[in-house]
Amino acid sequence: DLKLVVKNIGNATSGTCIIKSPWNSSIVREGDVVSLRGTYVDGEWVVEWSGILVTNPDNLISGTSVVGSLFCMRKAILSEIFDELGEGEYKHLVIGCVVHQLLQEVLQKKIR
Repeated sequence: DLKLVVKNIGNATSGTCIIKSPWNSSIVREGDVVSLRGTYVDGEWVVEWSGILVTNPDNLISGTSVVGSLFCMRKAILSEIFDELGEGEYKHLVIGCVVHQLLQEVLQKKIR
């Protein structure tokens, strides 16, 4: 189990949180922002199967991007960035995506 001393930013209270499986393999560093959902037991918060632990929740990535990163991490991250720009005609982005896809095919099939 992983034991964290946490501070509620909203009301400046602090407490202890016990992180159990499957969340206890998460990498949490001192100073990280965490969002917790757990149960309160004997004066401590407990996060286990029915709970959730999110480190640095301000940097959330959509599930679609995570799945997209299985093939190419760069494409998933770039898609997230450019989706935030909004709707519009981005000719250079379309060309970049086509070139990127061609490069991936060439590298994957080892074409010379």
